[in-house]
Amino acid sequence: MDKQLLLTFPSVHYAIRAEKKLKEQEIETKTIPTPRDISASCGLCLLLDPVHTEAIESGAIALEYEALYLYDRIERKSIKRAG
Repeated sequence: MDKQLLLTFPSVHYAIRAEKKLKEQEIETKTIPTPRDISASCGLCLLLDPVHTEAIESGAIALEYEALYLYDRIERKSIKRAG
């Protein structure tokens, strides 16, 4: 899978809380440092499968996040905000 969903948060506290909620729902995540060209708010962001985009945007998976992006791990320069 090349493209992943990247979630940014206003603080590390929100990132950790979101990771815990997603794990409780058996959604695999990866915590990485937030790329500085995306946000300087929080040092951590989460990567997950983009199939969960609609559920997160609609609130079906209730998370407090700053923004979500489609992230291409191969071409880091082609980061596009989802939605």
